[in-house]
Amino acid sequence: MGEIVSCAGSNLQFGVAPLPFTHRGYYIYLTEACNLRCNYCFVSEKANDRHLTPEMAVKVADFVKSDARGLKETYIHFFGGEPLIRPTVLDYLATEFRTWAEERKIKLKLGITTNGTPLTKGNCEMLKRHDVGVQLSLDGSREGNNVHRQLMGGVQCGLRPAGAFDLVRIDNYFSYFGKERPNCRMTVTIHNVEFLATSIRELHALGFKSFSIIPDSDCGAWTRDHLARYEAKLSEVFEYWAANREIEVNAIEHTIEKLVRKKSQPHLCQAGRSILGITVEGDIYPCHDFSGKFSADPVERAKGPRNNNTSPVVATNTLLAAANFTLFPSQ
Repeated sequence: MGEIVSCAGSNLQFGVAPLPFTHRGYYIYLTEACNLRCNYCFVSEKANDRHLTPEMAVKVADFVKSDARGLKETYIHFFGGEPLIRPTVLDYLATEFRTWAEERKIKLKLGITTNGTPLTKGNCEMLKRHDVGVQLSLDGSREGNNVHRQLMGGVQCGLRPAGAFDLVRIDNYFSYFGKERPNCRMTVTIHNVEFLATSIRELHALGFKSFSIIPDSDCGAWTRDHLARYEAKLSEVFEYWAANREIEVNAIEHTIEKLVRKKSQPHLCQAGRSILGITVEGDIYPCHDFSGKFSADPVERAKGPRNNNTSPVVATNTLLAAANFTLFPSQ
C-alpha cells in the first residue's frame, strides 16, 4: 500500500500520495443503500446500514481538501447506492467543499448520480443551492427502464418489468434542472438493448437533450449476436441524432471528436490516473466502480485493507486516522 504520506496543513495522515495530475476528481459514496434493486448494479450488496457516517464524512472532506489543495480546479461527485437517501450528509459535504473552494480560489464542479425517485422539492432545492449538477440514471423510457429497474423487494430477474419508471420525479427534475441540458445515464445490457433507439426518441420527446450510453455486462455476457443488435440500434440512434442535432449522444460525440482531432486516446479509462473512489468506510480505490464492486461485497471486503494490505484491488489504506470532528445531526 505504500508508506503513509503526511499532508501539509492537515492533522491527518493518509496512506496515499496525491496523484501527479493537475486535474483530479473524487467520487464519494454517501451510502451503499438504495430503494431500487437494479440487478446489474456494481454495488452488489445493498446493505441498508452501510452509510457514510457524519464522523467519516468529516475525514473524507479533510482528505479531499488536503489532496486537492494545489489544484486549480477539481470535480467531486456524490455516488451510491442512492446518494439522496443521505441528504443531510450531502448538504454538509457540499457546504464544506463550496466554502473551501471559494477560500482557495479553486474552480469546483459538484455532481451527483441519482435514480430520480428521491428528487423531492426539498432535495432539488438543496442541490440547486449548492449548484450540484444532476445526472439522472435512467435506462430508457418506461419499457426500456423497467427491464432492470426493480423496486426494493422485487425479484432480481433481468426481464421482469419493475414499474420503477413511474416513480422517477421527472417533473421536479425538469422544473429545477431543465435549463442545464437534461442528461440521463443509460445502462445498456443484453436484456434491454432492443429498447435503446426507441428510448432515446421517447426521452427526447419528454425534454432530455443529452444521453450517456453505458454498455454493461454484469448481468449477461455479450455474444456476437448481441453485439450485432447493439450495432443496429446504435445505427438507429445515429440517424435520429443526425436529424435532431440539438441532442448529444456520448457514443457519437466522442467518436466524432477523435476523428476530427485525429488523435487516439492513450488511456480509455482514468482509473488510478485522475480519479479516486472513496467508500463509506473511507477506503480509497482507483475508481468508483471498484469502490462499489469490491467494498460492498462481503467476500471482497474481507480481502480489503484492514485484512490484507497486499490486496491488488485497493489503492490505499483507510482514512481512519485521528481527527477532530464537527458533528451534525444524523438522519
